[in-house]
Amino acid sequence: MTYALNVKRNLAIASLVAAVLVAVFTCVAPSAQAYAAEGAHAPVSAQIPAQVVVKGDAPAQTRDFTVQVSGADGETVLPDQLQATIAGEGSAQFAMSFAEVGLHHYTVRQVPGNAEGWTYDEQVYNVDVYCMWNGRDASDSLYTQVSVKNAAGEKCEACTFENAYQAPVQPAQPQAASMAQTGDMVGMAAVFIGLVALAAVVAAVVAYRRRSRE
Repeated sequence: MTYALNVKRNLAIASLVAAVLVAVFTCVAPSAQAYAAEGAHAPVSAQIPAQVVVKGDAPAQTRDFTVQVSGADGETVLPDQLQATIAGEGSAQFAMSFAEVGLHHYTVRQVPGNAEGWTYDEQVYNVDVYCMWNGRDASDSLYTQVSVKNAAGEKCEACTFENAYQAPVQPAQPQAASMAQTGDMVGMAAVFIGLVALAAVVAAVVAYRRRSRE
């Protein structure tokens, strides 16, 4: 009889514990889901700066230049646009977003052109984008930092490409100048000869009159 009572009591206790566990799980599960939703980190953005500078002679018309970004070392997170067109001198931004902590690598170069008189900068820049936890923010948000280096490993403010333009040399026209000078000389010679001839005629007339008087 006592054994049966102990079994019933143990079953009652087990049932009560199971009911408590189910109630706790039912209350905790929605809270965990809500926490996961609230703890999700919003994506953060980063921009790779690029610019074009024109040196040399002033071009007759504005030229378009193309700068492109590509992922390095198997990079899979890429900017929204991989190319940007800059009209003359100007700047562009390659924007992208990140949702996880990590280090991302890119290369930036200018697409070479073939316009006459232009020399295109062939510099290649290495860009590192860091996505990190913001430890100073209580919400544990993310932030990004962009590092730009040229081929020599020197830090730069932006991926700057210096293009140069040399205007075509206008050919000289020595023949026209020579002909003008020759024409002037011929004209002066003709005037001089005319004066000499006139002087000769006058002298002949004077000499004739003198002989006639004698």
